[in-house]
Amino acid sequence: MNQKTLKRIYSFEGKGLHTGVYTHMTIGPAPVNTGIRFVRRDVGESYIPALASRVSNTARSTTISNGENNLATVEHVLSALTGLGVDNALIRIDSGEVPILDGSARIYVESIGPDGLEEQDAERDGTPDRAGDERPRLGDAEVKRTVRPLRQLPVDGQRLGDVARLGADDDVAESLVLQDLQ
Repeated sequence: MNQKTLKRIYSFEGKGLHTGVYTHMTIGPAPVNTGIRFVRRDVGESYIPALASRVSNTARSTTISNGENNLATVEHVLSALTGLGVDNALIRIDSGEVPILDGSARIYVESIGPDGLEEQDAERDGTPDRAGDERPRLGDAEVKRTVRPLRQLPVDGQRLGDVARLGADDDVAESLVLQDLQ
């Protein structure tokens, strides 16, 4: 299977969830073996590869770093790109936090998904990116999850709403949710 990139450039803007800073962000195609890279335009075009080895903080969001340059709340855009099968993308951003948009990956998927991806002339093989870090790959493995709503749970007299769970039994899922909220 060959590597894939985007067919065009997509623009997103909005406030960061934790900083409140209004941010402009573009996601566009990148050459083979680039991986997914963020470019901080506000700090001299500094790049941060989107790699597990670059995760520097996971308190309330995922932050990745390259030296002194950090970028927070990357999890939604990265989950969208990974779910769509994007291997190579350049994400240009003008602040230290990705805009929260609707709080999920939905807007990214709905924007990029209909256009499809551009297949590139290189095998998807887990080759190290140009920063020298290994990119993890699922390869051709098929991952399936069943997501079902869990019954509504009362917490401090309020209702949580439907809580989704992935493959756990109801009692275990309920106790995990309640532990998280305490």
